[in-house]
Amino acid sequence: MITAGAWWRTKGGKFPLTAVHSGSAAVEAYIYGDKLFCDFVDLGTSETITITIPFKLKIVTALMRIASGGNQAGKTLTISNGSDAVSNAMSMATDKAIVAPSTIDSAYCSVAKAGTIVFTSSAHADGDALVVIDIIPD
Repeated sequence: MITAGAWWRTKGGKFPLTAVHSGSAAVEAYIYGDKLFCDFVDLGTSETITITIPFKLKIVTALMRIASGGNQAGKTLTISNGSDAVSNAMSMATDKAIVAPSTIDSAYCSVAKAGTIVFTSSAHADGDALVVIDIIPD
């Protein structure tokens, strides 16, 4: 039996998510297969991106690809489940780099139905990247 939360998996294509950039810049988030994608630009000092999740899921791991010219020295990005940090800070300092967090906290990797995944930027100028999160149903 397919649950409502898993229905989109039977249809193929991407499943769009609601994502809000606290700095009002462009952001797109969606699920495709077993991955959550979030593509953003101009994430500035202490700004956040909040993605609403329509069903329970668990974060397995993540990667961040810095856009060409989207890097900023000293800038980092952290993933949380809306309240608790799931990952340690990932560096946005290297142009066109692919970065993975060195830790994922299994105590906080679950996200509730109608919960959120939040990306929080540290200080420094605007940065651009694509974050890809491996997810499984929870």
